[in-house]
Amino acid sequence: TVTAGTLAMGANNADVASGKTVDIDGTLTISSGSFVANGPTDISGTLSITTSGDYDANGTFTAASGIVNFDGAGFLNCGSTVSSLGTLSNDAGTVIYDQNDNGFQDVISDTYYNLTFDGNQLNRMTTGSINVNGNLVVNGTNTFFVDSYTVSVTGTSDINGLLTISSGTFTANGPTDIDGTLRITTTGEYDANSTFTAASGNVTFAGAGFLRCNNTVTDLGTLSEDFGTVEYDGGTQDIFTDTYYNLEIDQSGTKESQGNLTIKNNLTITAGALDIGTNSNNLTIGGNFTNSSTFTTSGETVTFDGSTQNTSSLISDATVDLIINKSGTGGITFGGNSSFNEVDVTAGYLDIGPYTFTADNTISIDAAGTLKIPNSGTFNADGQLTTSGEIDFTGSGSQGDLICSSTSANTFGTMDDAAGTVTFDGSSSQAIPTETFFNLKNSNTNGLTMSGSATVNGELNLNVAADITTGANILTIGTGGSIANAADDRHINVDNTSGYLAKIFNSASDFTFQVGNGTILRPIKLTSSAGSTTFKLRFDDNRYSDGSVTSAFSNTSGHISGYAGPDPANNAAGTGYYYDISRTGAANAALYIVWTDGDQYGTIGDLYNADVTGITFGHFDGNDWDVITSTPIGSVQSGNVTSNTFNSIYNGTSGSRFFTLGSLDGGNNLPIDLVSFDGECIDNQANLEFVVASQVNNEYFTIKRSKNILEWEEIGYINGGGTNNEEITYTWTDYSPKSGVNYYKLFQTDIDGISESFAPIAVTCESKVEDYHIYPNPTTNRIAVEFELEIYQGDDIKLVLRDFKGSIVKSNSIELNRGYNYFEVDLSDIPNGIYTVGYLGTKNHIPLKRVIKL
Repeated sequence: TVTAGTLAMGANNADVASGKTVDIDGTLTISSGSFVANGPTDISGTLSITTSGDYDANGTFTAASGIVNFDGAGFLNCGSTVSSLGTLSNDAGTVIYDQNDNGFQDVISDTYYNLTFDGNQLNRMTTGSINVNGNLVVNGTNTFFVDSYTVSVTGTSDINGLLTISSGTFTANGPTDIDGTLRITTTGEYDANSTFTAASGNVTFAGAGFLRCNNTVTDLGTLSEDFGTVEYDGGTQDIFTDTYYNLEIDQSGTKESQGNLTIKNNLTITAGALDIGTNSNNLTIGGNFTNSSTFTTSGETVTFDGSTQNTSSLISDATVDLIINKSGTGGITFGGNSSFNEVDVTAGYLDIGPYTFTADNTISIDAAGTLKIPNSGTFNADGQLTTSGEIDFTGSGSQGDLICSSTSANTFGTMDDAAGTVTFDGSSSQAIPTETFFNLKNSNTNGLTMSGSATVNGELNLNVAADITTGANILTIGTGGSIANAADDRHINVDNTSGYLAKIFNSASDFTFQVGNGTILRPIKLTSSAGSTTFKLRFDDNRYSDGSVTSAFSNTSGHISGYAGPDPANNAAGTGYYYDISRTGAANAALYIVWTDGDQYGTIGDLYNADVTGITFGHFDGNDWDVITSTPIGSVQSGNVTSNTFNSIYNGTSGSRFFTLGSLDGGNNLPIDLVSFDGECIDNQANLEFVVASQVNNEYFTIKRSKNILEWEEIGYINGGGTNNEEITYTWTDYSPKSGVNYYKLFQTDIDGISESFAPIAVTCESKVEDYHIYPNPTTNRIAVEFELEIYQGDDIKLVLRDFKGSIVKSNSIELNRGYNYFEVDLSDIPNGIYTVGYLGTKNHIPLKRVIKL
C-alpha cells in the first residue's frame, strides 16, 4: 500500500503474492524494473511507468479515480478483469491484455498509445470506442472482438491472431499487416487508409461487411469468395488480382487491374474509374454490374456467369467481347445503350432492356442461350447472327427491333413470331432464311433474296427501294399479316416458277399480292369467300406459252395479254404477263386489278387498245383461255376490273391456275402508214426520226420512253399532218436520255381520239456518273461535294442523308449542271454516326457514298 508520497522502484523488481492487494493512493513509479501484482490492483493515486518499466497486473485492475501514466516505452499487462484505466496517458507506453484462461476479457473503451492483445482468450469490446495513437497488435492465439463498436488506429495494425468485426468499424490509418485472420461478419467494416498486406493471412467475410482499401494493396491473402465487399476508395490504385465476392470502386482516381478479375457477385463503380484495358485484363462478373462513373476497356472479354438473374449498366466499347454463361434460369439485363465486338450467349439469357445494343462482330446464341429484346429495345447485329437457342421479343406487337446488317447467313433459332421486328439493312444483298417472323422490314437498298421459305405474321415493310426475290421459295403472309410501302422499285419478285407469294386466310377477307418482275409492280387483290385457305401466287412478266382462246373470246375478236391481234409488236414473246394462282383449302376467291396508266396492265398496248368495256379476266382451262365474267370501271388509262364471282378454279393443277387480263374488243387499225422509225445517240442526246408515207385524220403523235419495255413515260408531242398522201419526215430530240438502253415508242392519235402504237426502237446512250468526291470524310460539321457531269441532271434534285435504318435525316435541294459542280452541306444539326449520301430526281444514276459524322 502506497497511501501518500512516492514509491520509486527504479530498476528493481517487486512481486506481490496472490490474494494480496496493491493499493496505490499515492504514486508508484516504475522506471526499468518489473512490478508483479498477483492479487487485485486498486489505484486511486498514480501509477507512473517510465522508460521500460513493466506493471504486470495478474489480478483484477481498477483505476477508477486514479491515473495511469506512461513516460516511455513501458508496459501495463492486464491478465484479469480490468474495470477502469482511470486517466490513461496516450502518448507513450503499451497496454497489453493477456489473460490466459481461454475465457473472455473485456477491453476498456479508451484512448491508448499502443494496444496489444496477447494470451489465448477472447478480448471483447462491450461499449464505446477505442482509439490507438500508436500501434495495435493482436498476437498468436488471441482474438480481439470489436463487435458493434468502433476502433481507430493511427499506427500499424498488426494482426497475427484473429480480429473479428461484426457490425462495428475498425479504421486503420496506418499500415495493416495481417498474418492471422481478419474476420468481418454481418455489416462490419475494416477501413484500411494506408498500405494493406495479408500475404500469409486470411480475410474472411461472413456477411455483408466491407474491407475498404484506400492505399496500396500488396496482397489479400486467402480472401473469402462467398460474402462481403472489397472496396478500393483511394486515388490512383492497382487492383490486386484475386477472386472477389463483391468489388466496389469509389472516390476519384483510376483503379487499374493487374490481372484478370473475377467477381462472384456484384461489381459497383460509384466514382472514379475502373480500368481493365491498360493491362488487357479480362473481367468475369457473377452478379450485378453497376457503373455510375467510368469503366475503361480496350478489347478485353467481359463474362457474366453464375446462376442468378442480374443487371448491368451500359458498357460501350466496340472492341470488347461479351460472354453470357448463366446456368439455370440466370441471365443479365442491361440498363443502358451498350456496344461490343463479339457477343456469345452460351447459356442463360441476355436482356438488352429498352435500349440500343450493338454487336460489331459475330453474335452467337447457343442452344442453352436466349436473346431477349423488350419494348423499345433495339439489337444491332452488325456481325453475323448465328442462333441455335432462342430469340424472345418480350414486348407485344411491333415493339422490339432486331437489325441484321451482316451479309453472311443469319440464323434465328427458335424465334418469337408473335412480336418484334427483324430488319435487314446490309450493304449488299442479304438472304432471308427459313424462318417465321412477326414483323419483317427490308432496309437493304441492294434487296433481299430468300434462301428458304419464310412466313411473316405481322407487317412486311418494304422500307427502301429494293425488292425481295423469292427464288424457288415461298414467302407466306400470315392471317393477320400485311405488306407496306410496295411500289415499282420495291415489291416481291417471284423470279422462279417454283417460288410464290402466299397468304393465309382465316375468314372471308381480301389481300393485295404486291408482286412484280423486279422493275415494275403489278399487284392483284384476291377476296376470299371463306377462311382456312392459303392462296399462293406468282407474277410472270412473259405471256403464257399458249394464246389460244375459247369462243367466249374469239366470237368478239378478243384475245388475252401478250396476244394482241394484228400488231406484230404486241405479239412479241416479251410482251404480256399472267398470274399463277393456286390454293390449299376450299375457299374460292374473286380477282381485282386497278390501273392508273394504260401501259400498267396493258389496257393500252398488249391488250391492243381495247375499250374499257371489253377488259375482262381470263383463265387457262388446260386447253384454251376462257373468259371470267368481270366488271371493268373507268377507262383504259385509269380504272379497275373485278371478277364477278368467287371462282372455284384454284386447285393447283396446271390446267386451271393461270390468270391474266384479256379483251373482248378486237380494236381498230388506225389510218397511218409508217415507213420507218429510227434513232441514234449523239453527244448524250437521243435523236429520233420517223417517216410517214400517208395519213388520214392524223391529230398528233406522242413519244414514250421506257427502260424495260413494260413501263412507259410520255416525253414528246408532235402535231399531226391531218390527211395527206405525202411522205413526211418527223424529228424529235430527247435531251436527257437515261444511261444505257432507252426504248422509244411512237403513238398516233386521230381526230376521233383513237390511238395506235408502233413497235418500239432501242437507242443506247452511255451517260453515267462513275464517281465524285466528298471531303473531309470523316467530318465534324461540314462536307464538300464535287462533280464533273456530262449532262444537266434536272430541275428538282435533292441530296439526302439516310441513317442505318434507311430513314432520311437531312434533305437539301441542289443543282447539278453539266460540267463542274461544287457545293457544301452543313451536318452540324445531325447526331454523330454513319450515313449514306444519295440523290433524288437525277437523270442519271449517281452511286451512294458513306460519310462519317464525328
